[in-house]
Amino acid sequence: MKNILCIATLLSFCLLAQQVYAQGPTTKEQREVIKKAQQGKTQYLAGKYADAIESWEAVLPKLDVSSVAAIEFNIGCAYGQLEKNEKAFEYLNKAVDHGLSDFGYLSSDPKMAKLRETSEYKAFLEKMKLMTEKKKKQLAEFPEAKDVLLEAKGVKEGEKPSLLVFLQNAGDSPENYVDLLKPIAENSDISVFIPGPSVKLIAKYDGSYGYNWDPVKDRNAIINKVDDLKNKIGAEKVYLAGISVGANTAYILAEYRPDIFPNIISFGGRVETQFFPEPITITRSSGSLKVFMVSAKQDNLVLAKHMKKFFSANGAKVFLKELEDPHLTDKTCIDCINEAVKWFGNPKAVNLDSQARKEGTPVQVPNQAEKKENLPQASPAEEGKSPDHIVPVEK
Repeated sequence: MKNILCIATLLSFCLLAQQVYAQGPTTKEQREVIKKAQQGKTQYLAGKYADAIESWEAVLPKLDVSSVAAIEFNIGCAYGQLEKNEKAFEYLNKAVDHGLSDFGYLSSDPKMAKLRETSEYKAFLEKMKLMTEKKKKQLAEFPEAKDVLLEAKGVKEGEKPSLLVFLQNAGDSPENYVDLLKPIAENSDISVFIPGPSVKLIAKYDGSYGYNWDPVKDRNAIINKVDDLKNKIGAEKVYLAGISVGANTAYILAEYRPDIFPNIISFGGRVETQFFPEPITITRSSGSLKVFMVSAKQDNLVLAKHMKKFFSANGAKVFLKELEDPHLTDKTCIDCINEAVKWFGNPKAVNLDSQARKEGTPVQVPNQAEKKENLPQASPAEEGKSPDHIVPVEK
């Protein structure tokens, strides 16, 4: 999978209300891109619009075409504040061309009144409406995410398989993890189940689709699917793993049903107690939860050591593995799963030849946990709704 850097430059008045991704830079370059983007935000908020433009324009070459819209929108707004309308609309139109369609800030902020009075603004509004309609049509045609099941090939006669449930990161899709996780199923007694999230997040420029987790609806759906799958394949042990927002969801599932999910492997992610039941009682009669946490040492967003204290204080057994490299490669991911399964008490774990695995393919940046605002909240009515979990399972 691609090496993805998530730069969170969320402005308080929604100038940049989405994540920005740069692809392929080294760790040093990543830090520079994040620093420059944050510098632009600070400068804009301080009224230093020309300086903000300079900072953000320096960031643009680091981003791919599907990720530049939010920064272009920021630059357009900054030029608008300087009353340089031609440059403002040059960047605002670029942002629309690259797929951004939510410009509520422009229609309400009094500082942008002069920009709204121009003839260019009316033309811009028409273009924005067309993009909005296009995105609505894309969403209507958006396929539901499909579950993926990779059946274990290493189950000996008379033995039962284990089950690894793997929850993707936001903006990804289950099929993107097949190459990563297939070696587990092919070389061990562990079947791998990759459930599809319910939230249609984005249609990407390469024709693929991205999905995200609903912490209430998907919690119920995953519980039902895994319960059925356990009975179908006769799995005795279940391991629940997740990356970033997928790890957030794994924590929620473990709190609700530790009897089904007693073993958690988290790559990044964080605890979001607003989705936990009240009171928070992680230890159940079925036994204590075990959490194998994987986090980058440089991670200042997830604060893994704080989460370790949280789980430990609530009766869980926790192992924290800190990585020097913030990028999670295929090899590192499999190695961590192997180590976690052994720690959970399965001495056989994943029988893989590390030399046969890919050494450098990045999976995801585990230290870029999405803010909780990015998780869509289900309505209270959905809480008691029985989800439709009859989804095709691909082999």
